[in-house]
Parts: sequence; structure tokens; C-alpha cells
Amino acid sequence: MDTRIQFRVSEQTKRLAQTMIESLGRTLSEACRQLTEELAAQQLKAMELDAWLTEQVNQAFAKLDNGSRRNGFNH
Repeated sequence: MDTRIQFRVSEQTKRLAQTMIESLGRTLSEACRQLTEELAAQQLKAMELDAWLTEQVNQAFAKLDNGSRRNGFNH
């Protein structure tokens, strides 16, 4: 389901942005949509990296803990 995002900028900002993006053959809505999708993709990558890193750290601690137990060391 699509959702709608609304925000406020000054009339001058809107006009300047619209002029710029139209010179590139696009609409302001298209540019805003693309930016939002790029931001969401970046956030998803950051979340995936964080999950991977957390898993790596947990695995390293588990190996360390198992090694300590095998060698007779107690915490």
C-alpha cells in the first residue's frame, strides 16, 4: 500500500527546486520519491550490517566462552 508524505518548505524553496528538477526532465514528486527510497535503502543496509555485526560478535564470544570451558577456566 502506498502512503503519502507531506512537508512544508517556503514557496521560494519549492519554486527553485522545481525549476532545477524540471530542467532535468523530472518532477519534484519523482525526485522526492527517489530520495525517500534511497534513504530507506540506506537504512535497510545499515540495519542488515548491524544485525550481521551483532551475530559476528555473539559468535566470537561463544567461541571464547567454549574455549575457556574446554581449558578448565571458569568465569
